[in-house]
Amino acid sequence: MIDQKSLNDLNKKLKEISDELEAAAKKVRSVAVQGLVSEVNKIRNTIILEMQRGVKTGKLYKRGKKFHQASAPGEYPALDRGPLLTSIFYDIDEPNLKVELGNLVGAPYGEFLEFGTKYMEPRPWLEPSIEKHQDGLVDHIGNVVFNEIKKPFEGLH
Repeated sequence: MIDQKSLNDLNKKLKEISDELEAAAKKVRSVAVQGLVSEVNKIRNTIILEMQRGVKTGKLYKRGKKFHQASAPGEYPALDRGPLLTSIFYDIDEPNLKVELGNLVGAPYGEFLEFGTKYMEPRPWLEPSIEKHQDGLVDHIGNVVFNEIKKPFEGLH
């Protein structure tokens, strides 16, 4: 009879890998969603910081006792009273790994600033922030998913 210890050891190792891959597959969606949340927060933070601290070169005017530096066309909106800033939200559709990002009803003029009107040139705030981070977002999710999938193979040689 041929000794099959080596074959049995190999099959045992392959079974362990299979079990670990199954566990990793169950965890992949969770780590992908966590990665998405992390990266979407970066988009949201960019919007907020650009509105708060970004360069503004529009009209300077006085309202009451305070001066306000408006944004010029093409710049992130300048903060005035703040409802747009506090209305920025995101929602993650976990099963489909999709994100909704925008502003809530409390500041309906967010769309007017983003796209402009017949009276005002656009002051985009959403699109440039998404564009700035989308490649990093996709890379980050790919990395966290890859790291989860490769775990069953670590230490095998």
